[in-house]
Amino acid sequence: MDNSLKDVKGVSENIKQKNRIRMILRDFFPERECYCLVRPSEDEDTLQNMTMADSDVRPEFLQGINEVKQLISSQVSLKQVNGNLIDGSCLVSLAEA
Repeated sequence: MDNSLKDVKGVSENIKQKNRIRMILRDFFPERECYCLVRPSEDEDTLQNMTMADSDVRPEFLQGINEVKQLISSQVSLKQVNGNLIDGSCLVSLAEA
């Protein structure tokens, strides 16, 4: 994850925009943790359909997602976005929306 957030070299507008996004993520989340999740489905066609029902998703994936949501809800410090304070529970709700 940290490697993917490093700026890349170049001067094109596309590279500048991507580096800007990387900087925002680094600044907004100075402390980061990564978690490995199993694939939501073993079937490639099902993976291409991002509107699949929970019943089509592997239980191990749903369990992992629930664990990450609990960690976010309980451990993420307050963030300020456009003058509004957002805690871990708000971030989880935004991700679910």
